This record gives sequence, structure tokens and C-alpha cells, in this order.
Amino acid sequence: MSTSSNKIITIPNIISVFRLILIAPIFITFLNGHYLASLILIVVSGVSDVVDGIIARKFGMVSEVGKILDPIVDKLTQISIIALLSSKQLWLLVPCVILIIKELTSGFIGLWIVRRIGHMLWADWHGKLSTVFLYVMMGAHMLMLVITGEINLTISYITIAVSTVLMALSFTLYLVKYIGIIKQIKDGKIEKKEAS
Repeated sequence: MSTSSNKIITIPNIISVFRLILIAPIFITFLNGHYLASLILIVVSGVSDVVDGIIARKFGMVSEVGKILDPIVDKLTQISIIALLSSKQLWLLVPCVILIIKELTSGFIGLWIVRRIGHMLWADWHGKLSTVFLYVMMGAHMLMLVITGEINLTISYITIAVSTVLMALSFTLYLVKYIGIIKQIKDGKIEKKEAS
């Protein structure tokens, strides 16, 4: 099992910074109508995300900086892609706004909790499911642009609706979870480094 370190310059963190830098060329290629190039960059970003996680765990390079940097880059990438796609399908602004509100709220509350219990909170099944379908939705829209240059409204509306419902559900369940943890902390039922 890997342990966390206070190192800043690690291979996984360098990969995370690389993924952050990739957001700019994704914007440039997409806005210039080079959808295939944009999709390739998105895939490179996604694959490198998986690789940095494997390296961090397998070679004991998990760091406190990485625990914060990696999810921030994930969310910035997701929000950037949806924002770009919303220029082609305005209704994508709905899941985009929900995602921003969800991540900001969860981030601030989660940080408050982490500072008191001493460790990160793990993602729940609904959060993972929401993220998976978010990528399905983004991937479907990108593929439609690459293949036909247009967005099929039926596919678009279905994927947007499902993704929006899953995000809203996940956000609600996380809020319920956080409120419960905060109550236990205030009641003295959860001590530092004892919460799961």
C-alpha cells in the first residue's frame, strides 16, 4: 500500500501539470474546428490521468500535492470540454453549471472536513457513476462533431438529461453525507483520522 509524501516534484505531479497545460491546445484546436485533433488531445489527457494514478500507487509516489492537484486538473478539464461543447449545443450549459456548483460546494465543504479529520474522503459509487456518464456524454458529442460535423439532437438531449440527473443525484447524496459527517464531528463522534 502506498503512503503519502510531502514531495512536490514527482512523475505523477508532472503528468498532472502536463494535463493542465493540455487544456490550452484543446481549446485552440476545438475553436478552430479541428475536432479530431481536439478529441485526440482529450484522449491523451484521459490516458495520462490513468497512467499517473498507476505510477503513483505502484511506485509509492502518492503525494499530498498530488491528492489535491489531480482532482483539480480533472475537474478543470471536464468543465473546459463541456464549456467548449456548449458553443455547439447550448443545453450543455445545464450540466456545466451543475458541475461547477457541485465541485465548488463539495470542494469547500470537503476541505473543511479534511482539515478536521486529517485525511481525504474517497469518492462514492454515485460520484464515480456520474463521472463515467459525464465522459460518455462529452465523448458522444465530440464523436458526432468528428464524424458528421454536427450534433444529433436526440442523442444530445438523452445524454444531457441522463448526465444532469446523475450529477444532481450525486450532489444531493454528497451533501447528505457531508452534513452527517459535520454533525458527527461537532458531536465529538468522529475524531481526527478515524473517519472513513
